[in-house]
Amino acid sequence: RLIVRNPQVKVAAAWGTASELTDDATFGNDLKSIPGMRKDSLKTMRMKGQKHAFANDIYLHAAIIREALV
Repeated sequence: RLIVRNPQVKVAAAWGTASELTDDATFGNDLKSIPGMRKDSLKTMRMKGQKHAFANDIYLHAAIIREALV
């Protein structure tokens, strides 16, 4: 709903290709199918070989936020 109600919103998403939660292709496709998502408002960061636990890294969180703001 957020994206549909606020079409100007920018989204940054990062995931590890070796995640224990989902496979790489599914996650990438799921991002593209979010209702209201425009290609120009989505930034993706695919972390090759990384698992989900890597997402606990504070520097990764800072990088995702930085990318969303640029």
